[in-house]
Amino acid sequence: MNLFRRTRIEDETLELVRARKRLEGALYYDPMTRELSFRPYLRHRDRKKDEMLCESASGWLKRSAKKYKIYASANRGMGPVRSAAELKRQAMELVEYLKSLNMADLELIDSI
Repeated sequence: MNLFRRTRIEDETLELVRARKRLEGALYYDPMTRELSFRPYLRHRDRKKDEMLCESASGWLKRSAKKYKIYASANRGMGPVRSAAELKRQAMELVEYLKSLNMADLELIDSI
């Protein structure tokens, strides 16, 4: 017995399938029209990259749409005390840079 069903797939989704992209989604059956429809999950769509503001020796400061992000790392071979001091130094350097950005913005607002 062969079972034939009509499947509704949006053009954009079909182009992604033709480009051999991996899609995750849900398949729905509509009993009124007796059609299957595929709806892809909208994951990571229109996600903007974080903006790099500053780099330190082995870390960075980035700005996303909602947050500021600081990353700092230190070599474990330096020992725990020196590693902790290096991490603190890098974090303070990046925080001072962030403060200087905000001060420049405040000066710009005051001059208007």
